[in-house]
Parts: sequence; C-alpha cells; structure tokens
Amino acid sequence: MISTSKRPCKSCCNDCIRLIKKPKMALYLDDYTPVRTIEVLNIGDNISVEYLRGYFEFAVGMGQVTDVTIASRDSECNKIIRVAYVTFLLPEYAAMFLGSQNLPFTAFTVQQADTAYQPKLDPTVLKLEDLNDHCLLHIASYLLPMDTVNLSQTCKRLKSIDALMFRKYRDFSCDNNGSEEDIPAILQAISPYIKCIHWRSIYPVQLECFPKYCGNVKKLTLQYPLLTNDDIIGTTYFKNIESFELSSEFLGDVGMTTLVTSMNLKTLKLRRCRGIVGSFFDQWTDCRLKILEIDYSPAIRSRFLDTCNTGRFNTLVELILDCEALTAEKFDLLQSLKNVRSLTLKNVDNQLAKHVYSSLHTHLPRLVTLVLFTGPNVEAKLKSILNMMTSLLDLTHFSHSLMCWELFHMIREFRERAKQTPIEIGITKRLLEDPKKMKFATAAAKHIIKLTRNVLKI
Repeated sequence: MISTSKRPCKSCCNDCIRLIKKPKMALYLDDYTPVRTIEVLNIGDNISVEYLRGYFEFAVGMGQVTDVTIASRDSECNKIIRVAYVTFLLPEYAAMFLGSQNLPFTAFTVQQADTAYQPKLDPTVLKLEDLNDHCLLHIASYLLPMDTVNLSQTCKRLKSIDALMFRKYRDFSCDNNGSEEDIPAILQAISPYIKCIHWRSIYPVQLECFPKYCGNVKKLTLQYPLLTNDDIIGTTYFKNIESFELSSEFLGDVGMTTLVTSMNLKTLKLRRCRGIVGSFFDQWTDCRLKILEIDYSPAIRSRFLDTCNTGRFNTLVELILDCEALTAEKFDLLQSLKNVRSLTLKNVDNQLAKHVYSSLHTHLPRLVTLVLFTGPNVEAKLKSILNMMTSLLDLTHFSHSLMCWELFHMIREFRERAKQTPIEIGITKRLLEDPKKMKFATAAAKHIIKLTRNVLKI
C-alpha cells in the first residue's frame, strides 16, 4: 500500500494504465445518466486529496479529474471508514477504473458511487437528438463512414435521417474510408444509396461484397486489382454496371470477356492494362458502348481499330485514344465510326498530326467536340489546323495543346466572316504563356472573348 501524502511517481501510474483494461463503452444509470463518479475504498489516514487527484490524473491525463472528495461513512461492520469520491470529466474514464476492482500498486478498491454522488445532466442542455436535421448532417459530414454507420444506430432519431447522412456516399471509395474488416458493414449500410464505387487493390475474397451489397452500383472503378482470370470467370456480380474503369496488370482477356459480357456497359475506360491484348472485343457481340477510352494500352488500341469496320461499335458517341506510335493507316480505320461526336487524341506525333489535319473532316465529319494533345517537338501548322476546323461544320468545342493567340485570332476572324455559331476554345498552358496574348480584361471589355469554365467563347 502506498502510504504517503505526496503525488505518486509517474512510472507507477504508467504501470497502472497498462494493467487496467479499458471497456469499449461507458456505464449508465437507469435514467441514462452517465456514470462519472467512482467510490474509492481503503483510504488510509495519511492519503490526501492532492495525492488521489495526482494518482488518477497520471492515469487518465491532466484536467480529466473534475472533483475529488474524501468523506467518512459507516461500514458494514459499524466502523467509521474513509472513502473518496473521484469524478471524471468523461464517463469512459470512470468505466475504465470500474473494470478493475483492485488498482495496481495500491490497496485501493473501487466501485460505482451511489446515484446521489453522480453529476446530473443539466435539463437545459440541448441533447444531440434534439438538434435539427441540418445540424446533425453538418456533424455527420466530419465523420468517417464507419463512424457515421455507428452514429445512425445509436437511437431512433438518428436512424430516421440515415438516408440523408448516407447520400454523401453515392460516390464511394473503399480505399481511404475504412479497414478491410469495416468495408462489408459500411457497404451493407449504404448499399441502397451507393451508385459509384472506387476500389483499389481489391482481393478475390472481397468480391463477395458485390452480390450482397453492391446491386445498385452503376459505376465501378478497379485500380490495379489483385484479380486473375480464375477469380472472374463465371461471376455475374457486375450485371448492373453501366460505367467501368479498369487499370490492371494481372487480368487477361478471358476475365475481361466475362466482365464486359456480364455488364450493361455504356462507358468503358481501360488504362495501363498490360495483361489484356484485346481479343475480348471479338467475343463482345452485344456491344452498346457510348464512351470508350483506351490509354497506355497499345495492344488493346490496335485490336479495337481492327474491329471498327465490323459495325460492333456503331453506338460509340465519344472516343478517347492514346495515339503513341499510331500509324496513319490504323487511324484511317476510325472512319467506320460515323456516329462519334466527341474525339480526344493524346500523344499525337508530327506525322500523324499532318494526317489528322487533312483527313479528319472526311473520316468523322459530324464531330462536335475535338481535343488534340500532341507529343513533344511537334510543329504547330496553324493554317492546317484552321483548315481542319473550318471543315468540321458542327464543331462547337475545340482544344489543342499547341493553341496560341495567333491561331486563336485566326479562328475568331474566320468565324466572324463566315457568320458561324460561337465556338468554345479550350484554354491551354501554351495559350496563357504566349507573349503575344491579350489581357483577359481588355478582350472581355471589347466583347471579343467570353471566359467561362476554362474555355474561351468566340
């Protein structure tokens, strides 16, 4: 037994902290008042209030003990004994000590103090469940998904607004919003509201979550999933997916065939899929794609272009292609896609750029949106670019990585003479750094340009 009125040593109380088992929840009285006061027995005559305060504050932290009182009362043996009542700021700390009847390195024993010694709740203080929906939703916006799920299960009031709290998880990422153990519980709670899910490094065992909780998901992104063909074959988990984005080094064409044929796909984006050659296009008979993006995957791009003339992709409206090392002969295969309205070409080299400028208006004459990103050391053929634009009569948005103020004025002057409808010009870094550029304020004052959402309207 420690028999001194001085403050206890820190090492002693650190051992106390390690030996006391912390419960998961606080304790409550019948009227839902949290238990914050404990009764400490076996208080010697030389134990002071300062010593007790120091002992418990070392265990839970400075300022966490709000009150310490030493009193005398009759025991069961009709003897007068000294007892102490220690009140903590948080009820979790009281429960922590009540979980251990004997405190280490002392003869103290603790028990729950009588109701009369428990601090009562102030009836004038507003409770959490009394807040309006707007305040509760603001509080929930700072919580992690698992905390939000737990909060919604605490009472009927919070359960009644769980639909509002879970709306923010319509676009949900499984990577930064919970541990692997928490993800199933989170998906189960938000499954009626989730529409888009992003999953990085998904394991085969986690695929079981899809048929259980992801039936309403319309958009799926798998970034470098640890899945092989054997993990995918025979699955029908993804039948409701309309937008699918994949970056994978392990998945092959066999697994990809299962995926695309089991989905109701409208959008497909493939990035850095080194294990896929593209033969799944041959098995994809019922293709209803509207948007297709192939980035950093030359083998898939080549197989796609070879199948363009089969009529399988006549539903395509938007196409995004990485054109690194693409030949003019392969590019000409795009002329079968007459319904494409939006085209984005990346990494266009000098030779392909010349071919695009001269032939695009015959291959895809109904383009509405055109975006071109050239590779390094590509010459800016301003007249060729202007001739291509003027040949695309339906064009309403044009962006080029070589856009400069000289080309911009050439486009503006031509459209004024031809009295064509306004067109949006995408703002590029080169355009902003061009030494010949006009100031935006001056140009806007002359009603020459209109800047909205990173585009110039002329």
